[in-house]
Amino acid sequence: SNNQHCDLNFRGINYSADVYLNGHKMVLPKGMFRRHSLDVTNILHPDGNNLLAVLVHPPDHPGSIPPEGGQGGDHEIGKDVATQYVQGWDWIAPIR
Repeated sequence: SNNQHCDLNFRGINYSADVYLNGHKMVLPKGMFRRHSLDVTNILHPDGNNLLAVLVHPPDHPGSIPPEGGQGGDHEIGKDVATQYVQGWDWIAPIR
């Protein structure tokens, strides 16, 4: 109804996103698995017919893992607000 408040909650966007709701665009800040809460009260149609689209973007510098492997790949992912382990970092001892 018109007298209620509504938030759109995201509980782990990785890495960034554009949110489109009823023709309004909102850009979420960059970062790994970030939580966001958007006040969409004034954007929602009270009749319940709403259109939502979320376009999630990967890190700007995903980097690569060399064919021979290696801890952390080429470390390009470090240029973004991300951690090294998402790019081939392996800290678990193998089981033979």
